[in-house]
Amino acid sequence: MNKFGLVIALLLLVITSRAQIANNAGGSNTTGGGSGDTPHDTITYGGKVPVPESKKRAIVVSKVTTPITIDGRLDEEAWKTAAVFKDFYNANPGYNTEPSKPTEAYMMYDEHNLLLVFK
Repeated sequence: MNKFGLVIALLLLVITSRAQIANNAGGSNTTGGGSGDTPHDTITYGGKVPVPESKKRAIVVSKVTTPITIDGRLDEEAWKTAAVFKDFYNANPGYNTEPSKPTEAYMMYDEHNLLLVFK
């Protein structure tokens, strides 16, 4: 049953992402108000944010084999192997603009849970 829930959650994520892209498709280009020197100054609706080659590789989410204490801290050894997501953009408010504060997300899973921590 837990695997079924994970599959449903991932399916909803894909559907939501595709719906956002469909809603934004056909829009015009806009500028981020910058000097035009960097590719981040030009944003195209429809999810077409410039992605550097170093960020195009797949991220592997590791399976944890030791019990994790849910306490909001990342001091356990298992968190060192977690997949790390960073370089987020603001979508609302803003059109793929730099966030005011950097955010990192750590992700792992075990036999029964998907483990996420945001920092």
